[in-house]
Amino acid sequence: MELLFWLLSGLMWLIIGVVIVYINFFIEINSDKKYKSLRKQSRKTKKNYEKNHDANTPLTHSTEEKTDPFKPLIPVKKEPPPPIPAPEFENFHYESKNYMTASEIEVFEVLQELKSYNLQVFPQIPLSSVVRNIDYRRKYVNELFRTIDYGVFDPNFKCLLLIELNDYTHNAYDRQLRDKKVAYICYKAQIPLLTFPTKNYHKREITDKVIEKLNQGGYYVN
Repeated sequence: MELLFWLLSGLMWLIIGVVIVYINFFIEINSDKKYKSLRKQSRKTKKNYEKNHDANTPLTHSTEEKTDPFKPLIPVKKEPPPPIPAPEFENFHYESKNYMTASEIEVFEVLQELKSYNLQVFPQIPLSSVVRNIDYRRKYVNELFRTIDYGVFDPNFKCLLLIELNDYTHNAYDRQLRDKKVAYICYKAQIPLLTFPTKNYHKREITDKVIEKLNQGGYYVN
């Protein structure tokens, strides 16, 4: 019985060894087939690449995406689509305009002479940027959204004077009413307001009146 046991054990180990050898042999055959297939595919790709390129051309990335299989794909930056307006705004149209008119530019260039007095001049000043409402009744509060043609400031950006150019549109009744409200707001805020017509003025007259108004307001300009 003991001899039979050893014989069966040896036979079992022999069978296991044969199975292991067969599995290794099968794996090696498949690996060799896969390696030969990859080499064949690589040679085919190389032949196609050489066929589509000149032999004298250096092996660099081609500018043609179709003939260069090795060129990396670089994403192209696309422009964002234009915004789609809401249906209620489709019938409205807008266009850009100049920041200042020709008359406003001319006067603004004259006012640049005030820089020699250590003063700063800025155009198109929203009234709400230099005046705030502290009255609970909020009188003339809508007028704070008006734009004044010019503002004269000291080096600390304190508003010393506001300047308005009055063209023919200021002759209308509603515009005169608006101008009176703006003048009242400036008076209550203790900011002097100076007005000029868009025509019939001299450059020297503008600077002289500005300096005179500043001196009257307590900011003496020599």
